[in-house]
Amino acid sequence: MLCDTLSPTELDEDYTEELKTPEWAVAADVLGAVARPRHPPALLGLYDNLDLIRQKIAAFQPDVIFNILDCFKGIAR
Repeated sequence: MLCDTLSPTELDEDYTEELKTPEWAVAADVLGAVARPRHPPALLGLYDNLDLIRQKIAAFQPDVIFNILDCFKGIAR
């Protein structure tokens, strides 16, 4: 799943604490809805580095990508 963040991130960043906050409720709900024991979801937060998408796809090889990204570099337009 691809979502936006408020600052630059790393490829394998841990979003455990963020997912507990109200601001990340949508991301937490989507992850909970798609999680299956044999098909664990992966989360990629994106601020400004589009190459992270390519890297994550190469490493994780997802069957489906959920895009809940609604801004880039903090700009929503």
